[in-house]
Amino acid sequence: MLIKQRLYILLTALLLIAGNLRAQVISDNSVSGDTITLKYVVPVGEIRKDDELLIRPCLLCDSMDEALDTIIVRGKRLAQEKHRAYVLTGAKKRGEPEQSVMPAEYTKRGIQCEVKLPLAKYKWVVLNPVRLCIERERTNCCKTDTLPTLCSIPFQSDYEEPEPIVEIVDTVPVDTVEIVEIDTVPVVPDIVEDAPIVGNMDDYKQFDTNMALGEDSSAIYVYFEVDKIVIKREYMGNAPRLDSIMHLVDAIHSDSTLEVGKIQILGLASIEGNNPHNIWLGAERGKALKNYIQQRVALPDSCFDVVNGGEAWAEVRYYAETHDFIGNKQVLDIIHTVDNLDKREALLRQLNGGKTYQHLKVNLFRTLRYSGYLRIYYRAKPKDQKQQQSTNQ
Repeated sequence: MLIKQRLYILLTALLLIAGNLRAQVISDNSVSGDTITLKYVVPVGEIRKDDELLIRPCLLCDSMDEALDTIIVRGKRLAQEKHRAYVLTGAKKRGEPEQSVMPAEYTKRGIQCEVKLPLAKYKWVVLNPVRLCIERERTNCCKTDTLPTLCSIPFQSDYEEPEPIVEIVDTVPVDTVEIVEIDTVPVVPDIVEDAPIVGNMDDYKQFDTNMALGEDSSAIYVYFEVDKIVIKREYMGNAPRLDSIMHLVDAIHSDSTLEVGKIQILGLASIEGNNPHNIWLGAERGKALKNYIQQRVALPDSCFDVVNGGEAWAEVRYYAETHDFIGNKQVLDIIHTVDNLDKREALLRQLNGGKTYQHLKVNLFRTLRYSGYLRIYYRAKPKDQKQQQSTNQ
């Protein structure tokens, strides 16, 4: 009986602590002039001496999301080893900046963070209830673990948008208006016509896997956890993206004059790990998004073009071409001269004492675990199909 009572007390305490972590993440969301100040606390938890914890905060509301700066927390022994390598390799003497990390001993009560955002670009943060979701990835010598995502309760700012100034312009009355009827068959719904990922079937072409998706700002991504092929709506802001995809597919599918011609999906994997396994991951992630759509809208397999992009080396190349970081030119040289993909990754790991690979891991690799580039192509329904649908209605 005593053991049961102690277990009950322990479980209650853990639930209270977990509830406190979820409720107390955002502490302030205010506006001063043209700047939003967001203050939040990041819970860390236990860090062993050889652990490295990557913490990725992300702001979410119903239709928007914004990733904030990644925080790196290292255990005491790992932090000492990294600093020693920074000194012994001559990086300190050369004036190279040391990677900014948070020692684990200073994070037991969580990390206090403050972010300044321009009001003009991020007005949605203060006009809507926002949640702060924190993704955590723990790495040690032997493995990488994705920890449960922590999300705050929705936080509403007290900001009120000022009333717009309306200018009254003199108008000239019109005596008569001529109404002209225009034949507009098929009618393309506004939501479809305005969506950048939607196109006419006449424009459909097979996807070029050498193209970097970073060049296409309109692409929609659905992200996966490390080494996983299951879609999670709560992971990295997937929910609003999935809802947008289904809204567009349903708008075309339910239209009386249009039908879905082809949905093009690209499945990808990060370059971490061995290539054969990552090829399998890319294929399964593409299938996962296809199955997600088919479970919600009745579409045959012939409507899908699922491409397995395997390891996302085109994205690594594009990132190295467009970002200035330690070893970016060496990364491009390795990609252009080494054909064996496993050997490529091994060489990247060795660059600059591991600094280049660590930079890519923190800033790029997590965005490569997705099953999007996604394009939806429509076409006009055949006349007999329109008439049959009209009769059924």
